Amino acid sequence: MKISKSKRVIMYYRIKKYLSDEFSISKISRELNISRKTIYFYNSMNEQQFMDWNAQANKKELKLSRHEEFVRGLLSKQQDFSAAQIHDRLLELEPDLPVTERTTFNFVQYIRQKYNLPKPPINRRVYESVPELPYGKQAQVDFGEFTMQTQEGKNQKVYFMTMSLSRSRFKHTYFLTVPFTARTAVIAHEESFKYIGGIPGQIVYDQDSVFVSDENKGDFLLTEVFQRYVSERKFLPDFLHKADPESKGKIENVVKYVKYNFLRGRIFINNDVLNQQAIAWLERTANKKIHGTTKKSPVKELQNELEYLKTYYPVSQINPLKQYTLRKDNKVCYKGNFYTVPTGTYKGRGSKVFLMQESIKLKIYLKECINGKEEKKLIAEHVISKEKGKTIINTDHLRDKEKSIREMITQVTELFSDKQKSGLFLNEIYAVKPRYIRDQLQTIRNVIINTSADIIGQSLEFCMENRIFSAADFKAVAQKFSRDTEPVSTTGTNLPGTGGIDAKSNMKLINTSPDTSQIDTYENIITNN
Repeated sequence: MKISKSKRVIMYYRIKKYLSDEFSISKISRELNISRKTIYFYNSMNEQQFMDWNAQANKKELKLSRHEEFVRGLLSKQQDFSAAQIHDRLLELEPDLPVTERTTFNFVQYIRQKYNLPKPPINRRVYESVPELPYGKQAQVDFGEFTMQTQEGKNQKVYFMTMSLSRSRFKHTYFLTVPFTARTAVIAHEESFKYIGGIPGQIVYDQDSVFVSDENKGDFLLTEVFQRYVSERKFLPDFLHKADPESKGKIENVVKYVKYNFLRGRIFINNDVLNQQAIAWLERTANKKIHGTTKKSPVKELQNELEYLKTYYPVSQINPLKQYTLRKDNKVCYKGNFYTVPTGTYKGRGSKVFLMQESIKLKIYLKECINGKEEKKLIAEHVISKEKGKTIINTDHLRDKEKSIREMITQVTELFSDKQKSGLFLNEIYAVKPRYIRDQLQTIRNVIINTSADIIGQSLEFCMENRIFSAADFKAVAQKFSRDTEPVSTTGTNLPGTGGIDAKSNMKLINTSPDTSQIDTYENIITNN
């Protein structure tokens, strides 16, 4: 059966959730109506492996795709047709049908899902109340919208996200005057965690467009913004079907409560005032009154739940960084003014920087790749001008730092015997550690000056072969080769490469540890070689 990418994402998190709850494989199979083999397959992958696999799935054309309209017609007329019956009809249409009944079954399920032709249920499901969950186990999140009246009598639509702890029923609500995006939903989560004072182990969501992106005509994936946030906060997301009343009831009641107890009849002033009013309402009513089901006050129950929640700490850079185009004169336009960045930042058409306003300051960041991981480095900071059409200049930006760094790299390259290989080595260090390149080059220069050419050549060869791009590690490797080739005597001898420093009078130097490095690892590699 061809399953949409979004449903596989949801199934993956449900399997992980059930396994963490110590459900048996058989029970999970019954709950999700999937095979044991599928459960084992999904559980064998970590989150990144699953996302990579999911992105490539469903690209093979279905064997029965040429019969899609025929099967759709059958199911439209008679929705309770079984897959076996349809397989028989296909054989009647094409006696040499080159597929098995299992393939037909999967294709029928695909058609039912694609055209919303579900098989009528045989028996109505009997719904039962959901048992109370342990403290700290779960929170539920949902979104709502409501049209308020302004002081001028105009309509103002507001949007809100509400989070409720499933056990204590303690709640938080966050309002905006524009629809939520994944990024603003992350901010709303942070406000909720901060207000609650902790983070639950699991958060349950509706299959909401805020978190599931629709790309490439139905290629559903978790949005990148929310995926990164989940990884940092380390809670388990779970997704419910829109019609799952026994699980969704709690949070849907909270949405109605916000609409009809708090918002209805209230005058909209501005968004900040609305959020302040919401906090006051939560404290005096929503979290204080005795809950109808638990017969307990949510704020008092929260005291029991707090010790089971994960500790809340602010995450870095919740404020969104917005991407801007960098001009060839190393300036960026922001709200009618131009702000400078260091000379050499512009690398040609398509150069981008990232801006974030904090109070009266504008911070400008540049994306860098450090140790294989993308990071954003702060490269400029300006006081925001209240005027328009101005160019705000930091005179330090007018210095061509890139040029001076290139000159330093050339100078250090000349100290090596193998100019070509050393040039590659130093440029790799610059790519990995751009903000520390001056210190890196100075360290390497000192090592070369105080070490024999043969040792430097061996060290360079070793670092290139093992992709070691760090001045401290280069120094450590050179020290290892030096010890192997020139044993140190403690009686009146000189340390190799020190220009005649007496070892006996400088025992402190002998015992000095090099810069932090993986010297033990390198010693093992060198010894094995």
